[in-house]
Amino acid sequence: MTIKELDSSLMGQYTVESMLEGSGKTFNQKCSENSDIAALQIQGSMWSLRTKGFLCSHYVSQVSPEGKFTLMMKAYMEKYRSNESNKKNTFIKDLYETTDLSILVQQISMLAMHAQLKDCENIYEIEEEIQSRSLNPESVSVAIALYTYFTILVNKSLDALSYNELFIKSYYSYYENWMARMLMFQMRGNSWKQSFKGVLLE
Repeated sequence: MTIKELDSSLMGQYTVESMLEGSGKTFNQKCSENSDIAALQIQGSMWSLRTKGFLCSHYVSQVSPEGKFTLMMKAYMEKYRSNESNKKNTFIKDLYETTDLSILVQQISMLAMHAQLKDCENIYEIEEEIQSRSLNPESVSVAIALYTYFTILVNKSLDALSYNELFIKSYYSYYENWMARMLMFQMRGNSWKQSFKGVLLE
């Protein structure tokens, strides 16, 4: 699939879903028993729609901050996927190859969490700003959207119509597993980031 083809479909979806006030689907995702987490999870459908608009923002204005960012990221994605060695990356290879949606969801949500915490110097004493960002739906959604977009771009088992399901399930997984992943990263100590060396949003 080409970026142009994917963008064309996402723009069409965005137009239709905007008129219908979003897809409204949750794909049978169960909310956390923790009410704070559940309050974040139920925003998944809304952020799925918003991120489609964000990913195509450069068609509206190439000089807007969003437009500049998405153009830059898409150029980077083209370069990244042209490098065959990236297909061998431990965390990235499944995005290219697997047909199992549950595995893709786990990988995307894990990679999105790395993207939120990668600037942390000490995983045992995370700066308040970084921790806040790792729970902020807008920041989290952008990371999930970029990885969802890239996965659809490189994985032949998916098409543009996979966006909502892949994004929403990854979004739910992100918040459901936030605490467990934080503990997992801490168990690895401050070398945890080495595991993610070479990923798309390194």
